[in-house]
Amino acid sequence: MNYMLNAGHLETPKSAAQARRAMDEVIERSPSPLLSVARVVVANVGGVLGAVWRARRGAHQTARTQQSWNLIQQQWDNYRAFLISLAEQYTEVYHHRMNGHMV
Repeated sequence: MNYMLNAGHLETPKSAAQARRAMDEVIERSPSPLLSVARVVVANVGGVLGAVWRARRGAHQTARTQQSWNLIQQQWDNYRAFLISLAEQYTEVYHHRMNGHMV
């Protein structure tokens, strides 16, 4: 949504409708590795929430919370290329749709 908003694709009802269709099309044909990121976050939610709580108090991180943070960071780093590719595919499909072509 942020990408679509920043690109100006949600400014008119027509462009917003095409943006939604383009994103639906791209997501449907692109298997998402983000489910594994979600699994890591959910599996480590206790460690993550505890780390956030301790960080706000200025407390030292434990080895477990540092490991959780590192694992989540690695997962996000691994999927950066996927998200860039998804944005590129979306942009291509959006522009084709706005020009009256179907992809």
